[in-house]
Amino acid sequence: MTASPADISSATQWQDLTDVLTPDSTGWAHPGMAYDDGTFLTTDALEPRVIAFDPTGATSWSVAVPAREVHGIAVDGDTLWLADPGNKECRGDDGNYTTHAARDGGQVLAIGRDGHVRARIGRPDLPIYREKVFRPTSVVAADDIWVADGYGADLVHRYSRSGTLLGTIGLGDVDLDNPHSIAWDERRGARLLIADRGHSRILALDPQSADVVAVIGQGEVDRPSGMTVWRDHLVVADLHGRVLVFDAEDRLVVHLGAGDSAALDREGWPNAVRAGVTVRPDLSPGAFNAPHDVAVSPDGTLVVCEWMIGGRLTALDLRALLATPVNPATITPERGPGQ
Repeated sequence: MTASPADISSATQWQDLTDVLTPDSTGWAHPGMAYDDGTFLTTDALEPRVIAFDPTGATSWSVAVPAREVHGIAVDGDTLWLADPGNKECRGDDGNYTTHAARDGGQVLAIGRDGHVRARIGRPDLPIYREKVFRPTSVVAADDIWVADGYGADLVHRYSRSGTLLGTIGLGDVDLDNPHSIAWDERRGARLLIADRGHSRILALDPQSADVVAVIGQGEVDRPSGMTVWRDHLVVADLHGRVLVFDAEDRLVVHLGAGDSAALDREGWPNAVRAGVTVRPDLSPGAFNAPHDVAVSPDGTLVVCEWMIGGRLTALDLRALLATPVNPATITPERGPGQ
């Protein structure tokens, strides 16, 4: 790293909103995030429940959904699209965690804010799924519905609004490894962005031809896990302790958090291990542990959710951080684990 990150350590910058979630939860948070007309949306650490809250952390509503894990959220008018990979890390009687997985894999649900299911997308009818399991991690509602199978077959599928499979990216045309998150980008004409986490890069594709038109963050992102477009910027949650911001030309302009390599080496990361039991790690304001997804309000309030026992939600003023002149960092990716 050749430059220091923007300073996010002060109390004026760092606002902890974790009280939105179930307090003192032993649930292992694996959340998605979105912004919706004055509220942020995320999911609880303990149970499959979508929670809406304002930038101060006041909850306006929440609803339980018929999913094992709500990993990705997309807002589509009065409909929410949810990516459920079909697995969840659950705490056993010994205090440790094991993966509980649905035998038939995951699903994508379209729900109303009352929790009523309006549509469901299950395993695609493709030969690859005779061997692979469908475990979707992210969904985008744009011209059509796009679904990233980040934990299953490493593919991105395109569906019509009526649920017809229109095409698939990753079957020989584009090499994907853990396409963990997708986003719709209209800053330079329509582009589909894919956080190709296993390859430590973000791909920008022409949504009509599926051709790769740009590679973003190569050598700068490590484990890109969630992203959103805000004004002329792309904001990316990097699981290895940072949030990165790119400009309209796909250049890194600032990164938030230092990406502490010591934390990555900690036994049990993103959690901790004490007396042989997996527990929530000790956390400090001003330092990210494992950023999993991000959302930004129109006025620049950035909320970051993190992957670990109990979860964590943090709000930052993105406009103020972008106003601070910081030279872009050159990052040498450190490959490692991640969900």
